[in-house]
Amino acid sequence: RDLHKEYRQQRQMCIRDRYHKIASADERNEIKGICSISVDENRIVQVMENANITSNGLVYLVDTSGNGVVSSNSKLFEELSGNDNFPLAGEEMVWKAVKIGTTTYYAERRDVEIAGWQMVFLIPLSEYNGQYYFLLLVAIMAVIIMIATIVAVSYWLSDFYVGRLRKLSMEMKHLQEGDLSVQLPSINQGDEIEEVYRSFNFMVNELRRLVREHYRLGKEVRTAEMRALRAQINPHFLYNTLDLINWIAVDYGATDIEKIVWNLAKFYRLSLNHGKDLNSIEEEIEHVRAYINIEKFHYDDAIQLETYIPEELKNLACLNIIFQPFAENAIVHGIAKNTKIQSCKIEIRAEKIEGNILFTIKDDGPGMTQRQMEDAISEDIYQINGGYGIKNINFRIKLCFGEKYGIRYESNLGEGTTAYILIPAMTIEEAQAVMV
Repeated sequence: RDLHKEYRQQRQMCIRDRYHKIASADERNEIKGICSISVDENRIVQVMENANITSNGLVYLVDTSGNGVVSSNSKLFEELSGNDNFPLAGEEMVWKAVKIGTTTYYAERRDVEIAGWQMVFLIPLSEYNGQYYFLLLVAIMAVIIMIATIVAVSYWLSDFYVGRLRKLSMEMKHLQEGDLSVQLPSINQGDEIEEVYRSFNFMVNELRRLVREHYRLGKEVRTAEMRALRAQINPHFLYNTLDLINWIAVDYGATDIEKIVWNLAKFYRLSLNHGKDLNSIEEEIEHVRAYINIEKFHYDDAIQLETYIPEELKNLACLNIIFQPFAENAIVHGIAKNTKIQSCKIEIRAEKIEGNILFTIKDDGPGMTQRQMEDAISEDIYQINGGYGIKNINFRIKLCFGEKYGIRYESNLGEGTTAYILIPAMTIEEAQAVMV
């Protein structure tokens, strides 16, 4: 009987250790059967090899008796299991540093549910650190790539939108400068900037239409204004010249009278120009030379005129009476006004620059202050007394050719004055077509 009892206890222990009991579902919890599952050892080894993420790591199973059952590397298991610190059965632990022989490992031990076994993972510290640094490097590279991508996308978006706004700003600036040919490209983006583009183009088209309408309606007004401006030539010059002819006729012979009368006739012939607004540059030089020849009789040949006009520019178009007012200013404000000034030199040059003609008129007179230069080319020719000649020219140039053309001064007191006149380089026929 005793032997039978001992056998039965050993049998129950064997079943409890190696098999799974199936109990009844009622309160009595009676044992209804035993469940045994067999698994191919090679499959378990394959699973553990896949679970081993390092080349020199080890994964193995420990049964309820504390014995290693199967491992991912049987040779390495045999080498390490002979050491005292080799972890087998015990409490669960998470990545604890364990020195086995001469190598330090990170060890993790977990319970296998239901079976009562445990699975142990050993990863060499050196390989763990290597993978840690590798993953850290990968993470850093990923962050760098992500930041670079974000910066590139942000730059592209910024350049795309800011570039369109910059284009709008540039075209608006050109429009402010009087260029009515500006037009923004039509890009179907479906955003607010596209709406602004369309509104801007509509505004420019309307502005061009209104300018053309205003220009058409203002033809007669402009013609009347220009005729009135030409009529503002100082009549005192004619009176003084006639008076001079009278005195020379009394004191001298007919030769001098002939010269004066000839230059006077030429002066007024070119000034009136049969009611036309345009002369050639060569004719305008003759006009101012006729004026200087007459004034020389007033000042005993103390006035000198030098002109430097390239041959290819002489037949191009020029508004009439464009040089004479500058020569008159140089004389009136210089030798005529200041007795200390004994002579007057006037120099007129012309050069072609990028489709335009720049005239330079220089004298050696007393010069002007900044305020005098500003008043000389004031836009409002009706509110500032005196100096209608220069204002007349500046107003006519802008009226005929646009705001980018006109007159500017450079001068210092006691160092003379230099005036610059900018007009487009055109033939008389081309200029007439623009002005009509």
